[in-house]
Amino acid sequence: MSKAPSIDRISSLVLRTDKPLDIDKLSEFMNELLEEHGKQLLRYKGVLNILGEPRRMVFQGVLKLYGFDWDTEWADDEPRESVIVFIADDLPEEKIREGFARVAAE
Repeated sequence: MSKAPSIDRISSLVLRTDKPLDIDKLSEFMNELLEEHGKQLLRYKGVLNILGEPRRMVFQGVLKLYGFDWDTEWADDEPRESVIVFIADDLPEEKIREGFARVAAE
């Protein structure tokens, strides 16, 4: 039987960018992150601005399971910003920051 995580090891990280995200790089980043740290990622979710896509991507997951759905289109006067939140046991913060930075389209 596994022990519940210690509360002082649980932390969160919020990432934001106004650069559109490359969906292929996002998939690669998440697959790599989940392969190495999936059991630590207790919850993650966000609203993402995907390159070339007029709709928001709503993204969420628990442990190694994640999914997404396309939401409504961004309004013309609305800032297109991606925001994602990770809640984890022993959060691999630097790895997440570096990987998310690579996802932003050039």
